[in-house]
Amino acid sequence: MAFVGADVDQLRELAAELGAGAGELRDLGAQLSAAVAAAEHWQGPDATRAKDEFGSLAQVQMTDVAGALETAGRFLELQADEQDQASGESTGGSGYGWLSLIPGGIATANAIKKIYSAAKGVAGLSGFFAALRHPARGFGALSRFEKLRDAIGALVGGTKGGAVARLFSRISLPLTGITAAKDAIFGTGYEGWRDIAGRGFGAVGAIGAGVLLVGGTALAAPVATAAAIGVAAYGVWSAGNYVYDNRAAIGDFLSRAWEGGSTWVGTQASGAVDAAKSWVQGFLGGGRRAAGAGA
Repeated sequence: MAFVGADVDQLRELAAELGAGAGELRDLGAQLSAAVAAAEHWQGPDATRAKDEFGSLAQVQMTDVAGALETAGRFLELQADEQDQASGESTGGSGYGWLSLIPGGIATANAIKKIYSAAKGVAGLSGFFAALRHPARGFGALSRFEKLRDAIGALVGGTKGGAVARLFSRISLPLTGITAAKDAIFGTGYEGWRDIAGRGFGAVGAIGAGVLLVGGTALAAPVATAAAIGVAAYGVWSAGNYVYDNRAAIGDFLSRAWEGGSTWVGTQASGAVDAAKSWVQGFLGGGRRAAGAGA
């Protein structure tokens, strides 16, 4: 069986060595600090400046390096734990650590994009419903036409923003129509009622997109509204199916990303607290010893 991934024993061994090195560096810093402070026979401005610099700079830097080594050691321990977990869950023994998050991350990003597009389509219906509230004849017909024109323009003509944003917005409806037509004609790849429903939503979405693209502002408000509802319904159906089909990968990605993020934040916070404590100790301890030595 081919081995893929890291050797957890080597990871933990390296993590232990980093931790030991951090401890030795802290001890060395403390010993040097004590030695500098004990140099009572070294007096004068140079001695005072050297002791001040060691207490406020060199000792702090040594402590920071020790903290970085400890952080790296904890990270390697986390990687070893992930490797064990991945190898235990996979019969092929192919754990990739953080690389295994990539498929779930892609699925999550696509889900967010699809949900956003579906929500945008549903939100866009408000313009069509607003057009329906105005009378079809008389003075109210002008407001009805303006509302309908704005609603169709938002779907077909693109949204405000940069050139790239407008381009993607303008090709969104044609792409929706093509995808919906493909699902209606060739099927969705599902079985049973999901395929039947998918073909139906695909037909509704394709017809709606085609009507809006061809008819434009010449459409009557009820027809344009029905077409927009069809497009929005297909978007919601597609997004829901994608999230359901990829629920395991999305859930695993979000769970592990939250766990990893919490661990990282905790590690950084711990390191920051340790560094702050060391700085205060070095500043107060080194400063007092230096002042006393130079007096």
